[in-house]
Amino acid sequence: MKPRLSKPTGNDITKAPKPDPKPTTVPQDNINVPRLNSSLTVGGIPASFANNTAVIPRVPLKVKVDLRRPFVDSADPQFRLVVHPAYKPPPPYRNRKKDDDYRAEVYSPLDYLPTDTISLYDIVFAVRRRGIMKTTKALKSITIEIPVLSKENLPPSDKFRDPFEPLLDSTDWSAVGVSMCSNQRFVPTLYSGSASSVNDPSSLWDSRQVLGITLVPRSGLTTGALELLDDNKATEASVRLSQPRVLPRINLTTQVQVAQVKPPINKPEFKSRSLIRMTERYGDDKHDEYQVSWCTVLKRAGGDKDLLNNDV
Repeated sequence: MKPRLSKPTGNDITKAPKPDPKPTTVPQDNINVPRLNSSLTVGGIPASFANNTAVIPRVPLKVKVDLRRPFVDSADPQFRLVVHPAYKPPPPYRNRKKDDDYRAEVYSPLDYLPTDTISLYDIVFAVRRRGIMKTTKALKSITIEIPVLSKENLPPSDKFRDPFEPLLDSTDWSAVGVSMCSNQRFVPTLYSGSASSVNDPSSLWDSRQVLGITLVPRSGLTTGALELLDDNKATEASVRLSQPRVLPRINLTTQVQVAQVKPPINKPEFKSRSLIRMTERYGDDKHDEYQVSWCTVLKRAGGDKDLLNNDV
């Protein structure tokens, strides 16, 4: 005969523990970001930190430049850079020839970063291919150098000249650092250190402090390089910098030419001008080639409005 099974009593049933009303995880929006630690330096300059981002020592880029005109583009850059707030679309490209002086550029009315805003906003560094065509170049990295300076160390405006108008505050980084806008074939990292040398006779660029963004492609090749072909793999490599602090204007005397719909065609406006350097590294394990291009970013005082006419 089969043994008779007795019914379990209430004391025999194990009760499930009650859930803890307090969650043990922190929401993704509340990420703790370490503040500047002055005891850690890169090349003798205090390092800045961003969440999930390593501080990488800067290796000087050995790029040949024209000693007479160090702020002109190289002969054959494959990418161009446009900088804009994340709440607005990118402005039109400026058709500047590689030998033109950056001070002769004409800008779109939408081409600026606002200062004195109510809140911080993300900045997009829009990297685009200049032409979608098959090349023999193998891309190893793209480096963007952004001039920075502590707000407490701003020089007097009457003693400050182009081109090293710092764009961002170097002492306070917030939110989540950098992230790719869409193209996940690139991995972005941040670093703090000295600007790479361009043999600037005025010493306004060499050895100054920059925040750098390095984009490394996921190539799948043993060389670690991405071949630039007539496809969409590297059509764009735009990166988003989360809520940096844009410095106020320093050089208050700078006038730039802004395009107008009605005559006069170009109108002078007071805006400060910052230069950002983008360096493309190509090659294999035995040889490296560098191509350099410059992007001019304007700073405009007085806040801004988004596309819905709300104050930013």
